[in-house]
Amino acid sequence: VLLYAVTQGFALGAISMVFESFYNGIILQAIIGTFAVVGVTLGLFASGKIRASKRATKIFMIVFIGYFLYSIVNLFLMMFGAIQNNPWGLDGVEIFGIPLGVILAPVIILLGAYSLVLDFDMIQRGVANKAPAAFAWTGALSVSITVVWLYMQILRILAIARN
Repeated sequence: VLLYAVTQGFALGAISMVFESFYNGIILQAIIGTFAVVGVTLGLFASGKIRASKRATKIFMIVFIGYFLYSIVNLFLMMFGAIQNNPWGLDGVEIFGIPLGVILAPVIILLGAYSLVLDFDMIQRGVANKAPAAFAWTGALSVSITVVWLYMQILRILAIARN
Protein backbone atom coordinates (compact mmCIF):
# COMPACT_ATOMS: atom_id res chain seq x y z
CA VAL A 1 0.00 0.00 0.00
CA LEU A 2 2.79 2.41 0.86
CA LEU A 3 4.63 1.70 -2.40
CA TYR A 4 1.39 2.24 -4.30
CA ALA A 5 0.82 5.55 -2.47
CA VAL A 6 4.31 6.84 -3.26
CA THR A 7 4.06 5.80 -6.91
CA GLN A 8 0.59 7.28 -7.20
CA GLY A 9 1.80 10.49 -5.58
CA PHE A 10 4.64 10.94 -8.07
CA ALA A 11 2.38 10.14 -11.03
CA LEU A 12 -0.34 12.48 -9.78
CA GLY A 13 2.20 15.25 -9.23
CA ALA A 14 3.67 14.85 -12.70
CA ILE A 15 0.26 14.80 -14.40
CA SER A 16 -0.86 17.81 -12.37
CA MET A 17 2.24 19.78 -13.34
CA VAL A 18 1.63 19.08 -17.03
CA PHE A 19 -1.95 20.35 -16.71
CA GLU A 20 -0.74 23.40 -14.77
CA SER A 21 1.76 24.23 -17.50
CA PHE A 22 -1.10 24.45 -20.02
CA TYR A 23 -3.81 25.90 -17.76
CA ASN A 24 -2.54 28.24 -15.05
CA GLY A 25 -4.34 27.76 -11.72
CA ILE A 26 -6.11 24.54 -12.71
CA ILE A 27 -4.53 22.45 -9.92
CA LEU A 28 -5.95 24.70 -7.20
CA GLN A 29 -9.38 24.61 -8.84
CA ALA A 30 -9.28 20.80 -9.07
CA ILE A 31 -8.16 20.47 -5.44
CA ILE A 32 -10.92 22.80 -4.22
CA GLY A 33 -13.48 20.92 -6.32
CA THR A 34 -12.28 17.57 -5.02
CA PHE A 35 -12.33 18.70 -1.38
CA ALA A 36 -15.81 20.15 -1.90
CA VAL A 37 -17.18 16.85 -3.26
CA VAL A 38 -15.45 14.77 -0.58
CA GLY A 39 -16.51 17.15 2.20
CA VAL A 40 -20.15 17.33 1.13
CA THR A 41 -20.33 13.57 0.62
CA LEU A 42 -18.75 12.85 4.01
CA GLY A 43 -21.02 15.38 5.72
CA LEU A 44 -24.16 13.93 4.15
CA PHE A 45 -23.04 10.38 4.94
CA ALA A 46 -22.11 11.19 8.55
CA SER A 47 -25.46 12.94 9.11
CA GLY A 48 -27.36 9.98 7.69
CA LYS A 49 -28.84 12.02 4.82
CA ILE A 50 -27.34 9.67 2.23
CA ARG A 51 -26.73 5.95 2.44
CA ALA A 52 -25.69 3.16 0.14
CA SER A 53 -28.72 1.19 -0.98
CA LYS A 54 -29.02 -1.88 -3.16
CA ARG A 55 -31.02 -0.03 -5.82
CA ALA A 56 -28.69 2.99 -5.93
CA THR A 57 -25.68 0.67 -6.07
CA LYS A 58 -27.20 -1.22 -9.02
CA ILE A 59 -27.81 2.06 -10.87
CA PHE A 60 -24.28 3.20 -9.97
CA MET A 61 -22.80 0.00 -11.41
CA ILE A 62 -24.75 0.35 -14.66
CA VAL A 63 -23.71 3.98 -15.13
CA PHE A 64 -20.11 3.28 -14.06
CA ILE A 65 -19.74 0.37 -16.48
CA GLY A 66 -21.27 2.52 -19.24
CA TYR A 67 -18.82 5.34 -18.51
CA PHE A 68 -15.93 2.87 -18.36
CA LEU A 69 -16.85 1.46 -21.79
CA TYR A 70 -17.26 4.98 -23.17
CA SER A 71 -13.77 5.82 -21.86
CA ILE A 72 -12.27 2.71 -23.48
CA VAL A 73 -13.89 3.50 -26.83
CA ASN A 74 -12.69 7.11 -26.55
CA LEU A 75 -9.15 5.93 -25.77
CA PHE A 76 -9.07 3.60 -28.78
CA LEU A 77 -10.47 6.30 -31.08
CA MET A 78 -7.73 8.69 -29.94
CA MET A 79 -4.97 6.04 -30.11
CA PHE A 80 -5.81 4.95 -33.63
CA GLY A 81 -6.32 8.44 -35.02
CA ALA A 82 -10.05 8.33 -35.60
CA ILE A 83 -10.35 11.66 -33.77
CA GLN A 84 -7.32 13.72 -34.76
CA ASN A 85 -8.47 17.31 -34.42
CA ASN A 86 -9.29 17.16 -30.71
CA PRO A 87 -6.92 16.23 -27.86
CA TRP A 88 -9.87 15.09 -25.71
CA GLY A 89 -11.39 12.71 -28.23
CA LEU A 90 -15.14 12.33 -27.86
CA ASP A 91 -15.07 14.50 -24.73
CA GLY A 92 -14.11 17.48 -26.87
CA VAL A 93 -16.86 16.97 -29.45
CA GLU A 94 -19.28 19.86 -29.09
CA ILE A 95 -23.03 19.46 -28.77
CA PHE A 96 -24.82 22.81 -29.08
CA GLY A 97 -21.45 24.49 -28.50
CA ILE A 98 -20.73 22.62 -25.25
CA PRO A 99 -18.01 19.92 -25.13
CA LEU A 100 -19.40 16.45 -24.39
CA GLY A 101 -16.91 16.11 -21.50
CA VAL A 102 -18.51 19.13 -19.81
CA ILE A 103 -22.02 17.77 -20.44
CA LEU A 104 -21.00 14.47 -18.81
CA ALA A 105 -19.32 16.26 -15.87
CA PRO A 106 -22.28 16.07 -13.44
CA VAL A 107 -22.61 12.32 -14.06
CA ILE A 108 -18.88 11.79 -13.52
CA ILE A 109 -18.87 13.80 -10.29
CA LEU A 110 -21.95 11.93 -9.04
CA LEU A 111 -20.17 8.64 -9.82
CA GLY A 112 -17.22 9.78 -7.70
CA ALA A 113 -19.46 10.96 -4.87
CA TYR A 114 -21.44 7.71 -4.76
CA SER A 115 -18.22 5.72 -4.91
CA LEU A 116 -17.18 7.60 -1.76
CA VAL A 117 -20.51 6.67 -0.17
CA LEU A 118 -19.76 3.02 -0.93
CA ASP A 119 -16.26 3.42 0.58
CA PHE A 120 -17.63 5.08 3.73
CA ASP A 121 -20.32 2.40 4.02
CA MET A 122 -17.70 -0.36 3.74
CA ILE A 123 -15.65 1.25 6.51
CA GLN A 124 -18.72 1.79 8.70
CA ARG A 125 -19.79 -1.84 8.30
CA GLY A 126 -16.24 -2.98 9.06
CA VAL A 127 -16.19 -1.00 12.31
CA ALA A 128 -19.68 -2.22 13.27
CA ASN A 129 -18.66 -5.85 12.66
CA LYS A 130 -15.38 -5.39 14.58
CA ALA A 131 -13.20 -6.12 11.57
CA PRO A 132 -9.50 -6.73 12.26
CA ALA A 133 -7.20 -3.69 12.42
CA ALA A 134 -5.64 -4.69 9.08
CA PHE A 135 -9.00 -3.78 7.51
CA ALA A 136 -8.18 -0.10 8.12
CA TRP A 137 -5.61 -0.24 5.29
CA THR A 138 -8.25 -1.53 2.91
CA GLY A 139 -10.62 1.29 3.80
CA ALA A 140 -7.92 3.94 3.56
CA LEU A 141 -6.72 2.61 0.21
CA SER A 142 -10.25 2.47 -1.15
CA VAL A 143 -10.98 6.07 -0.16
CA SER A 144 -7.64 7.30 -1.50
CA ILE A 145 -8.15 5.58 -4.87
CA THR A 146 -11.61 7.14 -5.16
CA VAL A 147 -10.35 10.62 -4.21
CA VAL A 148 -7.47 10.39 -6.71
CA TRP A 149 -9.86 9.22 -9.45
CA LEU A 150 -12.25 12.06 -8.60
CA TYR A 151 -9.42 14.62 -8.63
CA MET A 152 -8.23 13.41 -12.04
CA GLN A 153 -11.76 13.58 -13.45
CA ILE A 154 -12.31 17.10 -12.11
CA LEU A 155 -8.91 18.15 -13.48
CA ARG A 156 -9.84 16.74 -16.91
CA ILE A 157 -13.27 18.38 -16.86
CA LEU A 158 -11.75 21.76 -15.99
CA ALA A 159 -9.19 21.39 -18.78
CA ILE A 160 -11.91 20.52 -21.32
CA ALA A 161 -14.00 23.47 -20.16
CA ARG A 162 -11.02 25.82 -20.53
CA ASN A 163 -10.12 24.54 -23.98
